Order: sequence, then C-alpha cells, then structure tokens
Amino acid sequence: MSDRSSIRRGQQNPVRTSQTSQNAAVVKNTTTEKVVKDTNTGVQTTFDNGRLQSHFEREKSTTQNWNTSYSTESQHESTGRVTGAMASLLGAIPKVGIDGQFTKGAAVKKFEGGFGDANSVAQGYGKVSLLEAELKGSGEVGIEGGKLFARGDLDAKATLVDAEGTLRAGVGPIQAELQGKAWVGAKAGLHGEVTVDPINGKYAARVGGDAFIGARAGATGTVKLGDYGGVTGRAEAWAGVGVSARAEASWDNGRFKARVDFGAALGVGFKLGFDVDINFGKIADAVKSVVEKPIEVAKNVVKSVGNFFKGLFG
Repeated sequence: MSDRSSIRRGQQNPVRTSQTSQNAAVVKNTTTEKVVKDTNTGVQTTFDNGRLQSHFEREKSTTQNWNTSYSTESQHESTGRVTGAMASLLGAIPKVGIDGQFTKGAAVKKFEGGFGDANSVAQGYGKVSLLEAELKGSGEVGIEGGKLFARGDLDAKATLVDAEGTLRAGVGPIQAELQGKAWVGAKAGLHGEVTVDPINGKYAARVGGDAFIGARAGATGTVKLGDYGGVTGRAEAWAGVGVSARAEASWDNGRFKARVDFGAALGVGFKLGFDVDINFGKIADAVKSVVEKPIEVAKNVVKSVGNFFKGLFG
C-alpha cells in the first residue's frame, strides 16, 4: 500500500519594473506559496530467505512561504580592468592568506549525568541546558593571483531548553534502547564575501543571513533480539518560523548587477515510523539446537544402558 501526495499552491504577483536611470531598471518579484507535504509509505513488508522485514513511515507538514526579490542590471563603457605594468605587478604578488575561527558560549544552568556501566543490566545518560547562548565565527582574508578576497561566517544560537537522554537495558541477546531529544530556542546565521579582481575587472560583494525560532522534539525506541531480529519506532514533531535575506552586487567588465532577496516561512509538521526485522532462519536454527540436545542425551542414555546389559550378560 502506498499513498504519496504533495500539494503546492502558489500565487505570483505581477512583476513590477521601475526605471531608475537610462540604463538600469529595478525589477520586483513577489511570490506566496503554500506547501503541504503528506507522505505515507504504508506498511512495506518483504520475506526473503527466512527473514521478515517491515517498514512504515508517515510524514505530514504545512509550510507557508513568502519571498520578495529586487534586481537590477546595466551595461557601462568602463570595464574597470587594470592592464599593463600594474596588472603584471599585481599578478606577481605571492599567495597570502590568513584564516581563523572562534567559539564562545555560556549557560545559566547545565545538568549532565548518567548511571550504570558496560557490565550493568541498565545504563542511562542525559543532559539538559537552560538559557544557553553560543556564538561561532570563522573567516579568511587573502590575495591570490592579484585577486583580493575576504569571507566570513557568524552563527548565533539562543536556547531556552535543550535536552537529550538515552536509556539502555538488556539481558543476554535481548537489548532495548530509548533516545529522546528536545530543543526550544532561536538560531541565526550571517555570511559575507567580498572579491576584488582588478586584473579581470571583477568586483563583487555578497551578504546573507537567516534566522529560525521554534521547537523540535523527537524520540526513538529500539528492541534487539540478538541475531533473531528487532523492532524500532520513531516519532518527531516540529514547529517554527524562519526568515532569510540575501544581497549581492557585482561589477564584471562593465556590467553591473545587483539583487536583494527577502523570505519568510512558517511551518509545522510531524513524522512517524517503525521498522521490524525477524530472522526466522536463526530462530529455526536455535529451536533445532535446543531440540537436538535432549535427543542426543537420550541416545547416550540408551547407549549406556545397552552397554551395561551387554557387559552384564556378555
């Protein structure tokens, strides 16, 4: 049984053009789109060489997207290229680069702990962070072949609650495990890049950022029966709103281009699934082994009794 469906409803507003100069025009494009995702694989079962395997997954989500972009393009007589001795001098500069990164973080309260060890019947581990903030950054600047470049990334995260835990228990070949995760907070990222290439007449700058506010939670449970198979179940849910912005401008041999994009999305969804794996071949071998042992013992008893009487009357 299989039921897969995806519904997209989009509304695109008329493109608006406003003349800003004799050569350049700003084009505005706005779109609104609603995406409904509903995927149901049904229960898919296979049986091959004594092994039964089943899989099921169901995912449903609704996302509302809003996007607006502005762009312009114009041609100019000046190319912006450097030629002659200056170009030779810039091209002769050896490659030089510097890069680095950092991470800073703080939390009002953190809890972390566990119990049990590798030899225990049960083991557990968990950690919880409350009101945690983290900032990561990386960047690089340099010159290569007469081209100067600089790029960098900055990521920030503010967490209200971040929790995860694992519980394991087992005896012999029977093992069970339960995992859970939950996060509530906000994330934001920023990326920038600048390129100055006078030899080829290319100058460009790009900057972009995105942010997300919401919550996500999920759990996974597994029971393993050694070589005989196992069962796994999964559940996940999420809700949040995201925004993004991108801007770029470039000059390439007299052609000027610029573009700015704004976007926002609101989404909710869930995901469920399970897997079943049963190895009947291994189970049959185990049953056969269990049955063969008492039969072998009985044969040995009968043989011993026969030998006893044979020695007694022989």
